[in-house]
Amino acid sequence: MGGKTNLDPNKNNDVWRIVAALKNSKATNNTPLQGPEGLLYSNEEAQFTDHPPLPKQEQEDQLMKEFVDEFLEEADEETITPATPELIKGIITGLRNKVSPGEDNTSNLALKHLPPVMIHNLTALINGALSKCHFPDVWKKAQVIMIPKSAKGMQLSENYRPISLLSTLAKLIEKVIKIRLEEESLDKNLLPDEQFGFRAQLSTELQVVRIAEIITHGFDFRQRTGLVLLDLSKAFDKVWHVGLLVKMINMEISPPMVKIIASYLKNRSFSTKFNGAASQVHPIRAGVPQGSVLGPTLFNLFMTDLPRTPVVQMALYADDTALIYKSSNMQMIQNKLQKALNKMKAWADRYRIRINPNKTQAILFKKGGTLPGELMYENQAIPWTKTAKYLGVHLDDKLTWGKDIEKIITKPKVSATL
Repeated sequence: MGGKTNLDPNKNNDVWRIVAALKNSKATNNTPLQGPEGLLYSNEEAQFTDHPPLPKQEQEDQLMKEFVDEFLEEADEETITPATPELIKGIITGLRNKVSPGEDNTSNLALKHLPPVMIHNLTALINGALSKCHFPDVWKKAQVIMIPKSAKGMQLSENYRPISLLSTLAKLIEKVIKIRLEEESLDKNLLPDEQFGFRAQLSTELQVVRIAEIITHGFDFRQRTGLVLLDLSKAFDKVWHVGLLVKMINMEISPPMVKIIASYLKNRSFSTKFNGAASQVHPIRAGVPQGSVLGPTLFNLFMTDLPRTPVVQMALYADDTALIYKSSNMQMIQNKLQKALNKMKAWADRYRIRINPNKTQAILFKKGGTLPGELMYENQAIPWTKTAKYLGVHLDDKLTWGKDIEKIITKPKVSATL
């Protein structure tokens, strides 16, 4: 350090005011966060870094990257359908008022008070970005805030839910891109019927009903139904950008759309705020942006080529992935589900996704009898369980809905006051 500093309360009242404020503060939690390897400093960058490729895949990965780079450099006469002032006005009108803004501090409410001339200017700005297939870098930085899940264990990072705050203006152009991308997806029928996540007129409830119908149909014909619930570890944060772009190209999504998505994903960054302090800015090297408008749509496209196994059905809600097979033959249930698991592992390895066998569950729906042999993933057994939770619903092996019914019955009733 340099010279000696004397703290004199008579000469430096600001210092003592700060000390007194900190001493009397009750709202601030100054406990340092603990991660898997001790105190957290700057390793939050690993959150948005893709899994490294397997050694045998490095050469193929490089070829895929070169394929994408060549595609992005090609000139193309197609353009993305531009937005109209009416479309932008309609998007702004539909924005929720109580949403925290990103780094630009522009609120949704402020946009709703823009005069018509500014709506036209915004439209021109967005159409300029669409015509150039360029997503401005200034709109790519996220502020991540940490929201505690409960009052317990607040020194542990896993007990916080990270929330990304993004630029409000960025969300406008994202919404336009999403509309155009979903128009293409519907026209080309790109999303599989089993995917119920983030799609109009589909929901978690409908997916649960679909699974229940499969199981009860098996009961009607004296069959047993095996259900495997896969745990994709941090799937949204680990989406491999090159892999996503290769898939979009192979789906024959229009070149301008692929190019603006590539621009959207490139050079993204984030900083984390916790207890009033901000971390350094870190690059986002993988994943679809948290809290974004486009993220769920891009993730659904990334999941479109999940491997299918004949007679094994799938149920998807974004990254919540279930494998289903019913039969009266226990050996067949084990064999078919194991084959599907093997295909899932090959797909996950290829696209740098990790399936956690410790959190993956298997349940057999039956009226009685024995269980099939154990399923395996990465040389680790996945034991059969009597209950499992899927999309917020508790499923037991006889499909009685007992736990959820009990929860509804015991839920406190709120009496109306006249």
